[in-house]
Amino acid sequence: MAAGLKTRARARLLATDEAEERRQESTVVQGASCYAPQPFKQDVLKWQSKVEHLENQIKDLKEDNAFLRKQLEDQQKKADEANRETGPSGEDSMTESDSGSESTSDSLTTSDFESSLESDSSSDEKKHRKWKHMKRDRDKKKKKKEKAKRKKKDKKKTKEKKTFSKEKVSSIKEVVRRYRKVLRCIQKGMKMAHAFKKVAVSRNAVKGMAAIAELYLTERPLLSGFKGQYKTLRGLAHLCATKIQGDDALAAKVVTMKREKKLIPFNVDKEY
Repeated sequence: MAAGLKTRARARLLATDEAEERRQESTVVQGASCYAPQPFKQDVLKWQSKVEHLENQIKDLKEDNAFLRKQLEDQQKKADEANRETGPSGEDSMTESDSGSESTSDSLTTSDFESSLESDSSSDEKKHRKWKHMKRDRDKKKKKKEKAKRKKKDKKKTKEKKTFSKEKVSSIKEVVRRYRKVLRCIQKGMKMAHAFKKVAVSRNAVKGMAAIAELYLTERPLLSGFKGQYKTLRGLAHLCATKIQGDDALAAKVVTMKREKKLIPFNVDKEY
């Protein structure tokens, strides 16, 4: 502690010496400024303000020096009194005390260094833990998002499967049943797009087989005349469409029923 105070006092004294030298230089500059021309007045004023600032610093340093000297004197007095009371006098005692103080200072410095290392390591560990925790949270959020995306995809797939299963028909009755489901939704006031969505069937699937249902609902006996003329329902739909288009009365009936929403209005004005 005493050694630290000594070094601090020396540093203060050096600072005061430097400040006085600067002040002397500034006074020289100030004296020279009397003979300076008018344009350098601003520089002179600047130097004067610097001089005042330095003088204030010198005053503060002198006060600090006086305080430090007082502390040093008090500590030396205390050390002398302690040596007189306890330790033996002479050079040996002085060397012992010096070595003891050095060892204590060394032990203090090592302990401070170790404590600083421990604090640094603990702060590093804390940062590492925090970083791990943040990474874990990020990974969890990522997994949740991926899970939600997968669920959405699975739902879409299941919906597509359902719609595809409803689109498949294997008989005339199934074609007519599916057609009537869409027709009921339209008759309730739904738009065609919403009706197909409600029944979970595509527009093209219903429209492709619509001629069968239209002939079934308008002139059912005509369907029995196509027995043995088709292999698939698509072929039957084509035969029904040609039959409706070939008969003007039947075509007009289909169009009127479409306008009255007794049939699904697929392109009422364009078809037939």
